[in-house]
Amino acid sequence: MPRKQNHLTLHILTIIILYLLQGFVQGFTSSIQLYLAFYKASWQEQGIFSWIFYPFSLKILWAPIFDSIYHYRFGRYLTWLIPIQITIGIIFIILSFYLEYLLINRQIVTLTIIFFFIYFLIASQDVVVDGLSVLLFSNLNPQYASTCQTIGQVIGYFLSSTVLITFESSNFTNEYIRKPLSLPERSSGLFSLKEFTFFGGSQFIIVNIIILVIFFPKKSLNKTINFNIQNKKKMNKKLYLSETYSSILKLFQKKCMCEYSVILLTFDIGFAATNYMTILFLLEYGITPDTIALINIPSLAIHILVPLFMSQIQRHLQWFSYGYIFRLITAIVLAIYIYFIPDIVHRSYFCPKLDIVDNNVIYVPA
Repeated sequence: MPRKQNHLTLHILTIIILYLLQGFVQGFTSSIQLYLAFYKASWQEQGIFSWIFYPFSLKILWAPIFDSIYHYRFGRYLTWLIPIQITIGIIFIILSFYLEYLLINRQIVTLTIIFFFIYFLIASQDVVVDGLSVLLFSNLNPQYASTCQTIGQVIGYFLSSTVLITFESSNFTNEYIRKPLSLPERSSGLFSLKEFTFFGGSQFIIVNIIILVIFFPKKSLNKTINFNIQNKKKMNKKLYLSETYSSILKLFQKKCMCEYSVILLTFDIGFAATNYMTILFLLEYGITPDTIALINIPSLAIHILVPLFMSQIQRHLQWFSYGYIFRLITAIVLAIYIYFIPDIVHRSYFCPKLDIVDNNVIYVPA
């Protein structure tokens, strides 16, 4: 029993770390949008850069490849996980030497191409890790998979957005770190964007080395990835690529899947503007990036606790409908507030107090 518990703990930590790396890329990309706005990128340029997010929406087109084509010695998912993450790490390390130049000179097309490819890789990594987590926890508790995903992605996003923007800022570090510690002020933060990007890329490579050193020689994870042959012979059957795509088409012929797909494709329309334009408006009206980054601090707990709570209840779509109505109302409130920000942002009574509503965090006057 202790040995099984140790394996479970190791698997949980592995999946959380892999999702953390995924969240790191997502948060880092959102930070790049803040940097672009800080360097006076136009709305059109921001729109061009937003094309990088499409691979996550289209990953179903190439996801079957990971189930159908793999090297048996490495397993169904390590075959893809290792090269994908090493590639991401190398790109981040090389990018660290040029990123500040690309941002300052607003090389939007170049940035879009680079991050589109990074997002393509991280969307592929998401497919692989999703499948890996389901397999690791299918015999124990399938809810571990979604819990690990939530914890890992939120922490990774927090590190590469809030931590990056806040501690890279010289204003914040001088005011709240160096001044209380009686340290001399500097024109830079605790680290530079170059150093943080290089650090992020190195973590991808280090994690891959650890996975190879710990798991591959023992082949414990590899056996699990290959579906535990004794207990899951049916699942272990290797499908041809055409058969995998055919299975997906059959799945979408079911009415429930069609209805669910319509929900996923349309539910974001009602608050798309407030979700993706609010930050840009705040920057345009003079709110500093490090102040905006602090928005994520109180929402960190919410993004972790709410999914944990939802995993314990029934009728998830019913709860979704309740939350959806509430979120639409808050989107209207937020839009009204943004409209009046030019009149209150420079008043003496304007105080950045955080009001957390569903997935939105908005500024309200004191």
